[in-house]
Amino acid sequence: MDKTTRRYICINALCRAEVYTVITNDGYADKPTICPACHQSLYEGKADADKYMSRKHENAEEKTPLLTIKLENENSVPEVTYKGSEVKYKKNIQFDWDTSDAFDPAGLTYVIENYWSDGTLNKLERRKGFHR
Repeated sequence: MDKTTRRYICINALCRAEVYTVITNDGYADKPTICPACHQSLYEGKADADKYMSRKHENAEEKTPLLTIKLENENSVPEVTYKGSEVKYKKNIQFDWDTSDAFDPAGLTYVIENYWSDGTLNKLERRKGFHR
């Protein structure tokens, strides 16, 4: 009975674990779908994993980021963009993100305080995950 080995690669850039399976002539094999190390998806061979990663990056480039904060140096005023719109007349910007382990986000909080053109204070605050 002829046997072939297939290689599956984790899509997680930090993990990139490899899992090998043996496929017999009758085509039977346990096809792994989840990485045993980090529980992300597995793709067959390097070409499939690289194709997935390039599609993922292409899709990410097409989307407008939810929140962008740029800080030139410690003394500069941050440039803040929320849902593609520049935040003007900034009063307070806070951003807090943490993780429970190396792969899973645990919580997110961001606060944007700015003045409207008439002087009214506007506050946007979002909490996700364990930050609720």
